[in-house]
Amino acid sequence: MRLVGLSSLAIALVLSLAGCVHPFTQQPYDASPGFGESINQNAAVMIVNPEPLKAQNTLINLEGNRALLAITRYETDTTIPPQAENTMSTGGQ
Repeated sequence: MRLVGLSSLAIALVLSLAGCVHPFTQQPYDASPGFGESINQNAAVMIVNPEPLKAQNTLINLEGNRALLAITRYETDTTIPPQAENTMSTGGQ
């Protein structure tokens, strides 16, 4: 009789303690609901306006022939090198 009472008490104690378990401790790979949000928070602090109004306009005015030449030069790696400028010149020119 005493053994039945002690085992009943032990079972009741174990079941009552099971309700105290935090649900996030059952999954060791996911420590908390906000785990990994520090990257998003740091980006939000540094980005001034993540969705500017002009970003919604995807219809960009572009001359087709010039765009085709620029894309072709970019893809074939034959871009036009910029002219070197002399910053050491003196005089009125």
